Amino acid sequence: MIGLMVELAVTPDSGAAFERAFAVQAAAVQANEPGNRLYELFKSTTLSDSYTLVEIYEDDAALQAHRASPHMAANRPLTAPFSGRAARHAGVRGHRAPPLTGALAGLFYRGEPMGDLPESRIG
Repeated sequence: MIGLMVELAVTPDSGAAFERAFAVQAAAVQANEPGNRLYELFKSTTLSDSYTLVEIYEDDAALQAHRASPHMAANRPLTAPFSGRAARHAGVRGHRAPPLTGALAGLFYRGEPMGDLPESRIG
C-alpha cells in the first residue's frame, strides 16, 4: 500500500468552487481506479482556504495509473485555477505500508466503515 497526504492551498475565497471541481475529480477516481483505496479531501478547521488530500493506492502500478489516467488529465485544468501557492502542493508526504490484515484491513477500503471522521471532511 502507498499512502499520500497532500497539503493544498487554494486562492482566497475560492474554497466552494474548488470543492465542486474536486468532487468531479474524486468521483472519476473512485469510478475508474480499482487500485485506489481512498481519495478523500479534508478542509482545514484552522487555516482558511487550506485542504489535505488523503490518497491510498494498492501499489506502485495503481499510483502510476492514477497519475497517467485520462480522467486526471481532464480534471487537472478544472482544479488548477484554484491553486493558491507557487507550488500547487504545499507539501506531499508519501508512505509505504505492508498489506494490512485482520480488523485493520477494512479501514482503508472504500465501502467499509471508517469510524468517526471529522466534520471537515469533504464529499
